[in-house]
Amino acid sequence: MEKCIYLDIDMDFFVAPIEKESVDNIRLYHDGECNTFPIAPMVDKLYNKGIRWDRNKISVFTNHKTSYTHWWIKKKQNNILVHIDAHSDLYRNSNKDLRLLHNGEIGCYNYIWYGIRDCYIGEVYWVIPDSMIGLLDVEKAGSIINSSLIVEITLDVHGLHILMECIVITGEVRQIPIHVCTLDQLPYFEENCDKVTIATSPEFVPSACDEVVFELIECFGATKELAQNIYNQHKTMLNKTPEEYEEAWRKINKIRTAY
Repeated sequence: MEKCIYLDIDMDFFVAPIEKESVDNIRLYHDGECNTFPIAPMVDKLYNKGIRWDRNKISVFTNHKTSYTHWWIKKKQNNILVHIDAHSDLYRNSNKDLRLLHNGEIGCYNYIWYGIRDCYIGEVYWVIPDSMIGLLDVEKAGSIINSSLIVEITLDVHGLHILMECIVITGEVRQIPIHVCTLDQLPYFEENCDKVTIATSPEFVPSACDEVVFELIECFGATKELAQNIYNQHKTMLNKTPEEYEEAWRKINKIRTAY
């Protein structure tokens, strides 16, 4: 079966500092300071890596778990995921049997597990910001994928390569390659992207960098109307009460304690 490329991007790749946790629909870091990085050079590098896409293949949204919905709609299997993000989104799973994942627990932090479970994703390239290059270490593999799932780890000039084993929705045992690399280390692809998903993740970024939404969407060729709609969603999400922020921080502290 022919594999397709799914390009999956998070706006937080272009923002510093990198926040580790969030709560849906609450912008806990909205008043923080931030630095942003230009997006056009990254798009040029993707083109130089052979990655192309059509405008009608692009979907943009705020919550990254929505990527899974688009894979589910397409129903294509064993695709190659190029995941450009400051987070792996392969968190909080230590079960080899992915059939144990509950559909009601899908989130922006774990949706790729569901894509693997349902056989939509057969290989992952996690492209990390250059600032995270320290992650390219054999000793760090267990912090990316639970050690109990890892079959093999290798490190070379192209990045860190983790081969993991899991049970997918069909009951079959599959080995899934996870490659962790910088954009410069990404290999050359000859296939066009069958789907481009872009998450703006307002919960992870300060409001000072919301303007990046326009640059991001323009660079990938989506419409200005879509950019304005997403930008408005970022600003609407700021309308929270002090009590809602307090409750969100309590949830974050529980997450930090549990993991």
